[in-house]
Amino acid sequence: MPDAISRYLLFPLLAISILAGGFLEETLWHRPKPTNQPKTYSAESQDVSTSKTENADDPAFSVKLIPPIKSEQEAADEANEKYEKRWNDWITIFVIGGGTLVILVSQLVVFGLQAHRLKQTIVKMDEVARGQTKDMGDSIREATRAADEMGKVATAINETVVINKGIMASQRDFWQRQMRAYMSIDIGTYFRQTKYGHWRFEFRPNIINNGQTPAYNVRVLSNCGLIESASSIANFDFTVNNENIRSSTTISPRQTKFQRIVFNRDATFSEIRRILRGELVFHVYGAIKYDDAFKEPRTTNFSFLILLPKNKRGAAVWLVTDSHNDAD
Repeated sequence: MPDAISRYLLFPLLAISILAGGFLEETLWHRPKPTNQPKTYSAESQDVSTSKTENADDPAFSVKLIPPIKSEQEAADEANEKYEKRWNDWITIFVIGGGTLVILVSQLVVFGLQAHRLKQTIVKMDEVARGQTKDMGDSIREATRAADEMGKVATAINETVVINKGIMASQRDFWQRQMRAYMSIDIGTYFRQTKYGHWRFEFRPNIINNGQTPAYNVRVLSNCGLIESASSIANFDFTVNNENIRSSTTISPRQTKFQRIVFNRDATFSEIRRILRGELVFHVYGAIKYDDAFKEPRTTNFSFLILLPKNKRGAAVWLVTDSHNDAD
């Protein structure tokens, strides 16, 4: 700041010094010395004036005007007058020029200060702009890094959510598997009725709910027939007509009910002989349809081969086939 002001004031001060030097040189060194001698006029000047008067009417006479010779006093007075006039002129010039110069110098100083302040402001604004640009770049880079990290966090959260959903689904499925109803069918009893050479057979397997919750809307689709051997089960058609469904019921947990399955016609005497010899066996098969506590439809299939005893007091043999004995 002081260097800038000194640069701005150097040329005006130099101009003032030159003006003051010229003024002092003019006023002090060239000032005339005063004299007290009285004014005198020479005889020659008087003679010239007289001769001019006397010979004025002579046409052949030419007049040459010669300025009067000034005395030392007149010359000194004239010099003093010129000095005073010059002094007054210099005073006027100095006052007006000095005042103008002071005004110009003041304006120059003000303009210099304004320019200096403006330069400082521009430099400061440039520094601030550079700092803001750097800060903005750092902020953008930090925001980009944060966005990348947030993207990674979001990806991890998404993966965690997917994993948690899988865990929840597995837990829900595991819990449902533990709590749902499981319907199964087990061996039971049979009844044989004989009247006037007609034989009717009825089989009663037991239906059991092995689950922790009730089984709703339980329906049993069943059928009974005669087949020659177990080997014919491989290609057997286990389809049961839905018209055989009579009713539906609810079976509570750990509760057992029997299902009546009747051979749909009377067995002939020939078939009885073959049944007693083991050449024919009864085939009882079907499916249990029900809904568990979670409103999911379920099915349990069953298939038995039943070997009858040769007398009424013997027990029948219930054999589970290797086909159509599954559940969901």
